[in-house]
Amino acid sequence: MDESLGIYIHIPFCEKRCNYCHFFSKILKDGQIEKFFDALESEIDYLSQNNKDLLKNSFVDSIYFGGGTPSLIKPGLLKNLIRKLKSKFKLSDPEITLEANPKSFLENYKDKNDVFFNRLSLGIVSFQNEELLKLNRENFGYKALIFSKELGIENVNVDLLLGIPGQNLATLKNSLDIVSAFDNVKSVSVYPLEASFVLPDEMVLEFMTYSREYLSKKGYIRYEIANYAKDGYLCKHNLKYWRYMNFLSFGPSASSKIGNHRFKRLSNLEAYLNKQFLLEEDIRLTEEEIFFEKIMMGLRLMEGIKISQLEQEFDKKIIDRCLSVIKKFDELVKIKGDVFFLTEKGILFMNNLLVELMPD
Repeated sequence: MDESLGIYIHIPFCEKRCNYCHFFSKILKDGQIEKFFDALESEIDYLSQNNKDLLKNSFVDSIYFGGGTPSLIKPGLLKNLIRKLKSKFKLSDPEITLEANPKSFLENYKDKNDVFFNRLSLGIVSFQNEELLKLNRENFGYKALIFSKELGIENVNVDLLLGIPGQNLATLKNSLDIVSAFDNVKSVSVYPLEASFVLPDEMVLEFMTYSREYLSKKGYIRYEIANYAKDGYLCKHNLKYWRYMNFLSFGPSASSKIGNHRFKRLSNLEAYLNKQFLLEEDIRLTEEEIFFEKIMMGLRLMEGIKISQLEQEFDKKIIDRCLSVIKKFDELVKIKGDVFFLTEKGILFMNNLLVELMPD
């Protein structure tokens, strides 16, 4: 039986660096785009040649363009890349996500012919000028949402950040009001800002609670710690990470996981442009490591983790050890029938539990 496979493409270029971003990215220079896409096609050839058995028994049902800023790239180049993927993989009506900065989305996407994706993820962050200035960003979010409607894009995700200096419940409500007014915004991601200048934890917690209650009233289901979606619009690609499924990634710094094999491309743009597809991580995971990573990712989902499913995959001793630890942390995680899941407090202090669950 063929297995589902997700494909991630890392586009590392940005117009400018945001002062809080932890992802691998570089300021775009003249002449780099052509070299990058030439290297990217070569890497696709290289990996598909070296993973023939995997490809023979897999179908691709999600493709995700992340970054960096994929919307900096003209849509024609990304369309060509989809054609390249079609020639190497079995595509099965894939969810195709484009991560976009509102400004470059408005600049590079002109009409419906440019839309090659079926899910748009807009990094709007906030609709407040003062908050965006603190993050070295500009305010094009509202225009981008209006334009997405004009282009007929019916599945839009909006990323918002919590804890920006100057943010308060009134400005957060204003951002959520704008987002929920667009019927094509089918999902919302609400992430705590990770930076040295973030607001105090108790304020971020208050904003998280407010966002959850607000979005719930608007018909968004919380399906992951920071992700909310209308019924039927959960992100298929991101679920692959949280459900510990297989994904193959291309581009500098991109991580892949195929079965027990995890590997990560070197975070070096120059080497990549010269088609040196070097790895900075190449690991065969043990059963204990796979179990831990599956728990670590699965606990992020509100649906929790099924004990019976673990019993089909792992040694009883590993599972028993996990359950005995969980019982000591009953304020953070609950067992209900066949499932265990995080409590509200557990969502905040999950790391305390994970430290105890780490393999020896």
